[in-house]
Amino acid sequence: MSKPGVCEAKDPTTCRHHGTQAVIEQAVQVRDINDYFAAREADAEEKERQREFIFSLIESDLKKVEWDGYEVKVRSLIHSLTNKYGTPKIGRTRAVFDSQDGNVIKVPFNDEGEMANGYEHKAGKQQDPYIPVAANHFDQIDGVDVLVMEKVREHRFKSYNDVPEWVGSVDSGQVGYDRNGNLVAYDL
Repeated sequence: MSKPGVCEAKDPTTCRHHGTQAVIEQAVQVRDINDYFAAREADAEEKERQREFIFSLIESDLKKVEWDGYEVKVRSLIHSLTNKYGTPKIGRTRAVFDSQDGNVIKVPFNDEGEMANGYEHKAGKQQDPYIPVAANHFDQIDGVDVLVMEKVREHRFKSYNDVPEWVGSVDSGQVGYDRNGNLVAYDL
């Protein structure tokens, strides 16, 4: 006679206790897998809703500007980069894509976005000693002028007392560390 809780069967699946346990474990795994796929499906649906919302925001701005067909190129580029790099971060004037190579691509979708790209490029090129800006350059992708900027590691701070004075002059204190460890602005 066996002790309670100890199985003497050579094949545990033939034991009533272990067989039941195996079925339960398998059911839990199936449920976990189903939950996993359901979560992935929900996550995919949520991402798609986010993308649709982002594109609706961009679309409403593109309808406000008349760039003699240039907006068609911008729209196409944003869709193309979204397919390549995923959903962009959206500001009031630009879609920003992480190009996965240590840079971000800032695509303007209105006149203010074009001006912001120009201003950031100029500030970065001049290497303003008061407000250092992440390294950047202009490029053209599919006929659209974009700003390619070094991706920085965002610096979150609790108080402007914790950062250099110049950070107070940066839009919403959007600063981070470049690949050399320097604190720089990434959005003016």
